[in-house]
Amino acid sequence: MSSERFTFGRWISDALPLDAPAAEELVAHARRETARAAATPLDRILDVLEATGRAWSDPQAPRVREARERLQSLIPFSAAMIDRTLEMLPQVLSRDALLERIRAELGDPDYLDGWAHDPAFGGSSTWRPRGTLLHVSAGN
Repeated sequence: MSSERFTFGRWISDALPLDAPAAEELVAHARRETARAAATPLDRILDVLEATGRAWSDPQAPRVREARERLQSLIPFSAAMIDRTLEMLPQVLSRDALLERIRAELGDPDYLDGWAHDPAFGGSSTWRPRGTLLHVSAGN
């Protein structure tokens, strides 16, 4: 079975399922990208995600129509469910929604970009990733 995946800014055609050597290479690539990702300010990330959401807001846009057609041929969801999911993207990717989620799950977003005052102990704290994570999305 052959598939395409969008990884680190490029489309890759490969065989499915993802085998152990391919997963190891994917994780190694992610580790090489860690410094660049860590240096990207949260505001820039939020700008890109919000612009991505806006790009998906027009149901007649060529990319949205193509995605709808491809999804209907790839997954067993109804056309209405696919449309509803695509319609949710602008809200899910909005700056306000993303900041709300960060605050709910992590706390003060300032910790993501550097040191910030932590009133819990009266000093400064920052958050750094512990390593690289490979997330394989569920197919259901």
